[in-house]
Amino acid sequence: PRKIVVRRARRTDAGAVAQLYFETIHRVNARDYNVRQIHAWAPQVLPSAFWRRRWRNYQVWVATEGLRVVGFAEIEPTGRIDCFYVAHDRQARGIGRALMKRIKQEAQRSGTERLRADVSITAQPFFEKKVFAVSGGEDMVSAVQFLALSNGENGWKKEKKQ
Repeated sequence: PRKIVVRRARRTDAGAVAQLYFETIHRVNARDYNVRQIHAWAPQVLPSAFWRRRWRNYQVWVATEGLRVVGFAEIEPTGRIDCFYVAHDRQARGIGRALMKRIKQEAQRSGTERLRADVSITAQPFFEKKVFAVSGGEDMVSAVQFLALSNGENGWKKEKKQ
């Protein structure tokens, strides 16, 4: 297996990210959502310019194996994780774990107190394993992870479920 490298996204990654986003939704999320929902979510491969424009508002990380982009994550300055996707053919191989590790490192470095994400039903088990408190409805769930800063601990803790 090739080494997973997580780095900041480059403008030239936009095409690979666009394809990965579309394929993951259509091949992985399709297990949990119907055709109408999938097509509303990702009706086509969005142009690279869309992604480059979007990234102005996010810290964006990509996971690569060799030259191939195999995952990506977008994080707002508030600690909200927007997109978090791993290539359909690279699921359960440590890529999501590597992306999450980098996100947590950056959050701690910048003093972010919590990470938050609205995640798909498909992604819920991954976020629960990463010590996020998960709650929500039928199609999307909210996941929150608090960073313990006030008592000097250097770790993550689970929020109590409401």
